[in-house]
Amino acid sequence: GFRVVSWVPQLFHITVEICKLVAVNGKPQEKEGLRRGPIRTLCFQRLCELFTRFGSSVNFTQYSLSFWSALEPSLVMLPEMVVENEGCPAVLLLLRTMSAEPDLVKLLSDHEDAVGAVVGCIG
Repeated sequence: GFRVVSWVPQLFHITVEICKLVAVNGKPQEKEGLRRGPIRTLCFQRLCELFTRFGSSVNFTQYSLSFWSALEPSLVMLPEMVVENEGCPAVLLLLRTMSAEPDLVKLLSDHEDAVGAVVGCIG
């Protein structure tokens, strides 16, 4: 192998920072010609891949504060996104990915509102 695992913390950090830059802000999606939604979706998909491939070998809990601050705006909007979108929102897939990996359940439990947002999608 190429020891990709040594680069995971940097890749994770960069992806989380991009999530913060394109966070849901309640304003129209167009800002300076940038559509934030597709970029945010790509970020959530990359985080899913990182969690799936490296969830058992990298301790992501050390990045909990930064991670949850990046996801918070999307978590707040999650129930509304489920109603408005045809498919499953990428942030919901991310939460599902985290719940399937035993080593990531601790990270998931660090943010009480994550589970509440998922339950809000059902109600």
